[in-house]
Amino acid sequence: MADHHSFQIFDGAIATELGRRGWDLSQANASVHALQQCPELICTIHREYLLAGAEVLRCSSFALHQYWIQGQNFDRHEAHLRIDDNERNEAILQLCNRSVQLAMQTSHEYVAQLGPHTTRNVKIVASLAPPHRTYESSSLSLQPRPHLLPSLLLPNFYAPMARALLQAGCDALLIETIMTLDLALEAIDHCHPICHELHRPLWLSVVTGATGDLLGQGSFSELLQILEQRQTVNALFINCIDIQHLRPALVNLERVAQALPHLDLGILPHLSAQCGEHWQSTAYSPHTFARIMSECSQNFLNIRTWGACCGSTPEHIAALREAMDSAHSNVLV
Repeated sequence: MADHHSFQIFDGAIATELGRRGWDLSQANASVHALQQCPELICTIHREYLLAGAEVLRCSSFALHQYWIQGQNFDRHEAHLRIDDNERNEAILQLCNRSVQLAMQTSHEYVAQLGPHTTRNVKIVASLAPPHRTYESSSLSLQPRPHLLPSLLLPNFYAPMARALLQAGCDALLIETIMTLDLALEAIDHCHPICHELHRPLWLSVVTGATGDLLGQGSFSELLQILEQRQTVNALFINCIDIQHLRPALVNLERVAQALPHLDLGILPHLSAQCGEHWQSTAYSPHTFARIMSECSQNFLNIRTWGACCGSTPEHIAALREAMDSAHSNVLV
């Protein structure tokens, strides 16, 4: 079982921060264009999460794959990627490398400034999205979409992306925002051989709903059975979950802790909510978010990783860091 009194803090959203800094998120693939055109802005966001107390940085690689980009009419915005599929794919793989290098560079500079005696350790994690948009953000909720990509194409998607991200030097591969059991299974089976070959851990993050089951298709019990059978995942997180649905998610993660005590477990909710007639992307203040999360951390001691995703900011992560340190400061390790 994991050390009950240790924890690590993830960073928060990158796209939310781009929007707060004036980047037009209405354009297709806004984060892709930011990575191409303003890499220094990506570095600034990474650094602010480090200053807030984050110990895990996700690379800005979530949107970097050919199927996502094709679905967003990326060709109309970047004509030089339009020559043929091979050249487009190569450009995407180069952006994978850049996303990792920017996070690594920012981390190295930050740790160096702390001095030679610092014990601060930062993990750089490559974020790999589902091979298509698996949900729609509506005024009411996140709505799952059907599996759009034929299974026979999944190896062509996962393998080059995973290899490029890992060879760039990241510490782990995170497949996140997975909403269906089928896609979780395929992602694990296609990515694990590459992670094993390159000696990197494979982390999986799924999205669950009010009942605790996967938001798109499949029960959490079925997911746990797959993880027990394959023994190929090193960490399991639940991300992009409504903060009102934390308890069933955390109860399920505690079940995983009993069955697979070697796994690192974590929770990364989104901070959006319906406010009147509008969908508010950041509906929880840093103080409220940190209070909810720190209280949960004291009741679910096997959950080691805490953070946030959509709608979160460095201020939310700083408040979480402070609340977690305070809540656990009197606990003997």
